[in-house]
Amino acid sequence: MWSSKGAILGLLSGGLIGMIAGYAPVFHWEMAGLALIPFTCLGGLTGGVLGATRGLVLGLVVGSLSFGTLWLMLSKTATLPSGDPWGIPIAGTVAVVMASLFSSVVASFIWHNAKQRNQD
Repeated sequence: MWSSKGAILGLLSGGLIGMIAGYAPVFHWEMAGLALIPFTCLGGLTGGVLGATRGLVLGLVVGSLSFGTLWLMLSKTATLPSGDPWGIPIAGTVAVVMASLFSSVVASFIWHNAKQRNQD
């Protein structure tokens, strides 16, 4: 029950972070901003589930490293703008990591409070 709340929260907050990050100037290049949204959703989902069920550190590490690395590899194989070739990979990786961090922290907090209430 509570891990599913963590998953939903992770998905929504990750998507929100991706949507906000998509408006950053560096992502106004073809479809990079839209491509970031599913990565932050999945990173946030993974971070949220693991943050709720297994703890904050594992959620943060797995969510951010797995999808941050995927984003970095995908964006480095794309044809990047000549003016700022590192902007999209770096900014996208930061956005995925932030989505995982936020989702893991909030999901862990929800999970911890639910366990405390059940023990009382």
